Amino acid sequence: MNEKIRTLSDREQAREKISIWFGSKDNYVHGIKEVIANGTDEIINKFDSGNIDVVLYDDNQTIEITDTGRGIPIGGETDGVKNYELLFLKLFAGSKYGENGVAGGNYTGSFGCGLTVVNYTSSLFEATSTYNGKKYHIGFTNGGEIAFPLSCIDADKDSHGTTIKFKLDKDVYTNTTYIPEEVEDIARRYAVGSNKVTVNFKYKDRKQSYHYDNLADYYTELTGDKNTSSIAFGESVAFDDNDEKTSVSIALSTTTETKQESYLNLTHLSSGGKINEGVLTGVKIYANKYCKLNKLFPKNINSFTDSDVEESISFVAVMFSNNVEFENQTKFSTAKALYKEVAKKRAMQILEVMEIED
Repeated sequence: MNEKIRTLSDREQAREKISIWFGSKDNYVHGIKEVIANGTDEIINKFDSGNIDVVLYDDNQTIEITDTGRGIPIGGETDGVKNYELLFLKLFAGSKYGENGVAGGNYTGSFGCGLTVVNYTSSLFEATSTYNGKKYHIGFTNGGEIAFPLSCIDADKDSHGTTIKFKLDKDVYTNTTYIPEEVEDIARRYAVGSNKVTVNFKYKDRKQSYHYDNLADYYTELTGDKNTSSIAFGESVAFDDNDEKTSVSIALSTTTETKQESYLNLTHLSSGGKINEGVLTGVKIYANKYCKLNKLFPKNINSFTDSDVEESISFVAVMFSNNVEFENQTKFSTAKALYKEVAKKRAMQILEVMEIED
């Protein structure tokens, strides 16, 4: 028997195995998150402030996202391979780059994998990037075929940023028509975790801008009149664990209707995970200790249960990590044990400080 073993190309891996990257063919909104996250990474790591503009076109299928970051280095080559090929046509080839747009910088984010999947699963994909006094533009069609080659023109030396425009391929996803409110909600959430970022959403005549000076402002907006206790808020505090640096800020209170949200490197973890577990564990440990010391438990009860805490506590936790780990590429959750421990410690610290102040 002389059978040949088939190896999938990067394009086939992206299109035929989309569930590996985005969870399923149904998760057609994930590409928006990938592109916005790249832009917010740029701003929070390299600038005091910046904007992300998210535009949903009238066809409800075309998305354009612009950031005021440094501009991704789509011009030039790395080790003899054109940079735009590495960034948009090669899986796992997104390299960290330095101040001059070359690989090897100390930047904490990287590009390539997410954008490559978006390109290969789109019927239209265009990238415009401005940096070092030049403006580069390239377009693709039919999942990675070059529609027009890379062009370069002079630009203002102070101009910088990236625009990604794409329209998903109906042959890959079960749906490619966006719900405007869903796109706006995705955009809004990327403004929650950092006052460096302003996210602007535009659809037809609707224009909305999102910016929060601090997490307490967002939490107050989120919980409204549902709070049944004072809001406990703690600014971002850093935790070091060998070479890992993690910081977390938390706002929490008791509420009549619970709202529980966590963010990791500005990405909303819609399924929660270890950060959520850490906050709730920290609250439970603190509450049990406080009530025992002050003899507040009724007879025959000596502790709160997990459900007691989960059903009465609202919180928003924003965590940043220099060695970020999501549970998978969909980024709905995180399973990293360190994040639970950090969130637990910070929740307890915040409540202890609030107790002293009261």
